[in-house]
Amino acid sequence: MALVKSASLRWGVIFLCMILGTWLGLFLQRFSATSLLFSNIVDFTVDVREIDLLMLRLGFLFALKLNLGTLIGAILGTALGFLAARFGGVVDDLVNVGVDFTASLPFIILALTILAFLGTDVSVIIVIMAVYG
Repeated sequence: MALVKSASLRWGVIFLCMILGTWLGLFLQRFSATSLLFSNIVDFTVDVREIDLLMLRLGFLFALKLNLGTLIGAILGTALGFLAARFGGVVDDLVNVGVDFTASLPFIILALTILAFLGTDVSVIIVIMAVYG
């Protein structure tokens, strides 16, 4: 609340947010997707453990889908680095040629080309991010 300087204005903003939040809850109970959340505004008997587990599950799945391409790329890059370091010679040269080739291509043009040919499925985007992201 650093934007509000006086104490009375600060309490007015808090009161206004409470009023608007109540109206928003009353408005959102009309829709089927949010009716369970806002159906009984007066009774606040909510099991906090269920909400925590739900948020944890949704957050984990969202983060996993968001970072799956990066995780696959990290695992693949680490494995190729270990192979290049262990065997050296021809394997190291082949890994270096592959890395130089992918680094020389502009990402956005290559990603749009792959998406044009293979479609905009989530698995295609994850593979593109794994290889180039």
